[in-house]
Amino acid sequence: MSQGLASLEKGIAENTPPDVLWQSVESLAPEVGDDLGLRARYLLARAQVLNRLRNPSEALATLLEARNLAQQPGGEAYRSDISRVFAIIYAWQGRGYLAAMEVLRAHQEALATGQDRALACAVAEGGRVNKELGRYGVAAASFETALALPGLPENERARAQIGLLQALNDVGRHEACVRLVQDISAEADKFNDRLRWLLAIEHVRAQNALGQRDMAIALLSEARALLPEDRGAWEWTEYDLINLEVDAEGDEPGRHDRLRAVIDRCREDGLHLREAAARLALCDAVIEEGDHAVAMDEAGAALAIALREGNARIAERARSSILLCGQHVITGATETLLRERYVFCEVLGRGGNGTVRRAYDLETGAERAIKTVDFSAGLDGDSYKQLLRDAKSELEAARAVRYPGLVTIHDAFVEGSSIVVVQDFIRGVTLRRFSEGGQSRQVLLGILARIAEALNALHEAGVVHRDIKPENIMIDESRRPVIVDLGLSAYIGDNGDIVAPRGTPPYAAPELAGNPGLKAEASQDVFAFGTMLKELLPQEQGGLFRRLSAGARPNRLQRLVAELTSANPAKRPTSLRQAAATLELEHELAAL
Repeated sequence: MSQGLASLEKGIAENTPPDVLWQSVESLAPEVGDDLGLRARYLLARAQVLNRLRNPSEALATLLEARNLAQQPGGEAYRSDISRVFAIIYAWQGRGYLAAMEVLRAHQEALATGQDRALACAVAEGGRVNKELGRYGVAAASFETALALPGLPENERARAQIGLLQALNDVGRHEACVRLVQDISAEADKFNDRLRWLLAIEHVRAQNALGQRDMAIALLSEARALLPEDRGAWEWTEYDLINLEVDAEGDEPGRHDRLRAVIDRCREDGLHLREAAARLALCDAVIEEGDHAVAMDEAGAALAIALREGNARIAERARSSILLCGQHVITGATETLLRERYVFCEVLGRGGNGTVRRAYDLETGAERAIKTVDFSAGLDGDSYKQLLRDAKSELEAARAVRYPGLVTIHDAFVEGSSIVVVQDFIRGVTLRRFSEGGQSRQVLLGILARIAEALNALHEAGVVHRDIKPENIMIDESRRPVIVDLGLSAYIGDNGDIVAPRGTPPYAAPELAGNPGLKAEASQDVFAFGTMLKELLPQEQGGLFRRLSAGARPNRLQRLVAELTSANPAKRPTSLRQAAATLELEHELAAL
């Protein structure tokens, strides 16, 4: 019995197909005697196999029998593992609260008995529960802690490493994911087929997110060799999803049909969160084609799944997609994401229908600035459409580019009658206030060079800010400039304005005056930056605006400002890269 039970436990750890494992479970049943330890181990194994056979009710009943048995004297050593398997089953069912309570119980029982192995396994299970609930930052921290604890078995260590890779990708730490893949690749020969497949897939996702599409496609081709022959296996569903995410086959006509096929397969297999992800991928695809009605249906279905499964991150993504569909009210979704994830502090500013507050992210501990725009008060049709468009612009700009000198927008979604934008909280002052503090010409030149670089990165991503001015640039405590307030941004060549042209006098380009329908162009930001440059540099000896003696030639900065602020958009520089280089050169010369 003992040898057969050990073989069954090994098969569970190696992810042997559950129908094969069930044969072992049934063959061992007649041999189970009254020995408390052997019976507890058998019941634990039986529950895990039943769960993999998609019979969670019987699995839970088996665990309850095991728990009652473990309450007897001598059963202490099995209590933590029983609680941990309870957590696994509850997490797979989307019953997050119960899963979390069982993980906590597993911790307590492991500590009470001084079991290093049980404690490390309970911490790792806490990571998996948090990952299922969409708390990816907490999940990553749990996996890292588990991997540092003594006593973690080899198979659980491999699972925790894969869980950490998944959490790092989900939280956006793709560079860290790639480094970890490189670190653990030497150990991959110890992984079972399932874990090797997951390792390959997370490497694909990380490289794709980092913009290394060719490498991602090559890695995906290698990963395909790890797929099982049975096309009905879950690995094939995962492969189809990542294949569509990487877009390895291009934007072919059958893309929508492939996504719908994946959705159907996920629904049949009970892969609810993967179904939600596939629906959001289909939503994004049809939004690009302008079919907002179909996109709204898919985003709404994904939101319903996420709320039912208790996954806050997918719910946020779904609400972001609903915002991109041009909607802000969600019928029947009363759960509040804000209060569950953020602790609000002081109000930073108010204006119109919007409020900006400082907050802490309970998942990561980071400070955030959260802007909410409330539509419950009556707004005329144009104002409503414009506020909605501005919120969409911030979200679209955040998806288009990330750069150190641009504010990071983490989320934008709808909640009740409000649109919510979550971005970095920047401790500092506006460039206006900073420049009024008696800063030297050298310091300002360095800061303006960084602003030009960031604005150029935005333009290279195809986005125009359309409201560049000193009030929309923050200088943080390290004297680094950050461009903020992307609410008026638009893609180059886009229009979308309803009420009035964009920009703030006197920074608005002259061609915008009286022309609200003018398409967004990078040259409009170039003019605003040149005007800001002219305004902020000091008028001191050696400065930009000293009175020239008769016949004197304009210096580099004077020529630069003249080019940037030309009344003719066609005569302005098409890129701010050279402007940044010129300002950096002047910054270095000013230090001499």
